[in-house]
Amino acid sequence: MRGDASVARTRGAGVKRRTVFILGAGASRPFNFPSGPELRDVIIKDLAGRGGIGIRETLLRLGFSQSEIEEFAEVFRVSQIPSIDAFLQKYPELETLGKTAISYVILYWENTNKTHIFDSPDWYLKLLLAIKDDQNLYAEDLTIISFNYDRSLEYYLQRALGKVLKLPPAEVNERVDRLGIIHFYGSLGELPTEPNAPGDYGLNEDAMITKGAESIHLIGRNTIAREIRERSVVRCSEAETIIILGFGFHPENIQILRPDLWGGITDDFKLYSTDLGMSNTDKERAKSRLGRQPYWTQTNCLRFFDSVDPFA
Repeated sequence: MRGDASVARTRGAGVKRRTVFILGAGASRPFNFPSGPELRDVIIKDLAGRGGIGIRETLLRLGFSQSEIEEFAEVFRVSQIPSIDAFLQKYPELETLGKTAISYVILYWENTNKTHIFDSPDWYLKLLLAIKDDQNLYAEDLTIISFNYDRSLEYYLQRALGKVLKLPPAEVNERVDRLGIIHFYGSLGELPTEPNAPGDYGLNEDAMITKGAESIHLIGRNTIAREIRERSVVRCSEAETIIILGFGFHPENIQILRPDLWGGITDDFKLYSTDLGMSNTDKERAKSRLGRQPYWTQTNCLRFFDSVDPFA
């Protein structure tokens, strides 16, 4: 159910409607993070010894056996399941190794692209400019539900907000926390307040790889996963605007965020989605899975902000 519109709430200048962003892998592609199929290919090739970024060596160092690694790579390859998330849902006995591989890959790319994210901020800059002067960003006004593991958005906002507003790290962290960023499948852990502290962005040490793997979860597999699902559904049910960026519309993701299941959607409810690279068939399939026709922006994440005022 929606919150009572008669209840007075403080809203900042930037956010005029309850807004939810839903981020798929395409939202992180401008920052050189892999798409779902790319992540699958990187892991399979690396574990099979056909070149890569050191996943196999890391898993061996962390105590996984050669036979475990080879079995995982072969089962994943032959299964033809396009995403590692869906694969691990069906093969819980391979979950620990799979999560560790994911953790290493994402930490590797976080570290590799630490400077690129500021040299080419893409749509993150658009979001920063829209919210930087808003001191009252509460989760009921602006929520970001990410289906990605990387923490690039939090990292960018922590660093950029601090510099553009000349704020101390603790105050910047408080503002970023108010955004209510939800990692649906988990992330690699919360970023520390101080740069270069243990657990910082892209520090792919063994202890951080293991901690990151433990922070990843699958739908409904544990209490935390169920709580995140419920919180995501509540945020969507209360939204006046939902914006889907770089999303693949896989059934296992959409079924827990279907607008026709939320109830209480008013006439002025707005649903936007980028559709870069999607065919008409893809869009019809996405509409069927959503249970509602989004406004297709016919653009990528960056150009979306040029064509639509997401907070109006």
